[in-house]
Amino acid sequence: MSRGGRPLSYDLTGQRYGRLTVIERAPNKGGKVMWHCLCDCGNTAEVRSCSLISGLVRSCGCYHSERAREMMLLINRNR
Repeated sequence: MSRGGRPLSYDLTGQRYGRLTVIERAPNKGGKVMWHCLCDCGNTAEVRSCSLISGLVRSCGCYHSERAREMMLLINRNR
């Protein structure tokens, strides 16, 4: 089925978004299409299609943790 000539959802399996590789479709949550993704760090994450496509989510959260650690090291070095 389509909406305005566009498919309602795309198959993102195998696509890469930042550090995430889409493994398979996950059950919808709250009417949103979800995907099981594997992060480069080895963790898995369940992510909404729109978050992947828009670039809002690009890792399982490991990137944020790495950046926070780097910032703390930088702050401590400058003391």
